[in-house]
Amino acid sequence: MEFFRKIISKIWSSPEEKIANLAINHANLCFKAVDAFTRAVKEYCNGDRKLAEKYLMEVYSCEEEADSVRRKIIEELAKGALPPLNREDFVRLAERMDLIADWAKEAARLLSVIPCEKLRQELAGECLELVDLMYESTEKLYNAVSAMMTDFQKSLQLVHEIEVIEEKGDDLYIKCFSRLERAESGCIGVPGMLISKLVESFENTLDACEEVGDLIKIIVVRALR
Repeated sequence: MEFFRKIISKIWSSPEEKIANLAINHANLCFKAVDAFTRAVKEYCNGDRKLAEKYLMEVYSCEEEADSVRRKIIEELAKGALPPLNREDFVRLAERMDLIADWAKEAARLLSVIPCEKLRQELAGECLELVDLMYESTEKLYNAVSAMMTDFQKSLQLVHEIEVIEEKGDDLYIKCFSRLERAESGCIGVPGMLISKLVESFENTLDACEEVGDLIKIIVVRALR
């Protein structure tokens, strides 16, 4: 165990450790954005638009903070302290991670203009299932990024679990659109179109989580070499 700790300490020495810590902070903010959005959807479906709007503002705030951390990561990488391949990996990680917060923000914007009763009428149950998957996926992703520094096996296991969640999301995504197509009033008019876009943003968030997971695998494999 001591030997393994020495290997990890050597791999994740400064400046790698500094950048990794920024990546963890970035992942945490993306998770917080999705967490706030999840709360907003639940309040929205319960008919409490005022409380939902409070959580939507938290989504915007977390997205802005995440974007700021992403820029800090790029600035650190631009100093050239890491080898080219490592720099490329972390740049891609930061960019893909940021998409999670971006999609949460996009979903928040859509939710804010959809009538509460329309969402409850057409797709409340499915939306709640999808946002629960978003929450679970981003939480595991945050833990996977955190584990990159100390527990490679745990990180890879969490990435696998994220892939399983994404597959569940694909099935639910298809179910949502099937229901919208069958609904007598769900596919006609602006509200129906907005709900469709909202569901797409859920799916895009899950896809972004899986893509970040793929990058984590690359980073871990290179660290083990």
